[in-house]
Amino acid sequence: MAVDYSPITDAISRLAAVGADTRVLMSAGFLGFSTASIPAAGAVRRAIPGSAWVGVVGTGLATAAVAALPLDRNPVIDAAHALAAGAGYALFVYAAAAAAKPLWEAGRRSLATISMCVAVLASAALVATPFVSVIVTASVSMT
Repeated sequence: MAVDYSPITDAISRLAAVGADTRVLMSAGFLGFSTASIPAAGAVRRAIPGSAWVGVVGTGLATAAVAALPLDRNPVIDAAHALAAGAGYALFVYAAAAAAKPLWEAGRRSLATISMCVAVLASAALVATPFVSVIVTASVSMT
């Protein structure tokens, strides 16, 4: 169990950081997700015209890079880790957004709407991320 980990203010990558007692399990989870993205991208490619599949496989590759570049090794690795994580999140948003139009055009309006909602909500969460720590810290200091 990660004693000092907060799912509200800490990146999930913190669970795979150098020295974390959850490192092996979280790294295995990242690599499992990466491995699963290959057949998932193939399924998306067959089912949805366009480039949404590129976002799926890209998210998986970025997640593999996150696992290969654990936090707290050194500042250069931490920066590369942050770039890989950012790319993974951006590619996830891209996959969802890129699927929306072909799904809509195919008459799959509900799926297209869900896909676009996922893209919008994930984008909003990413934009809000830097502010969460500030808000939580301010809330704690007010109590």
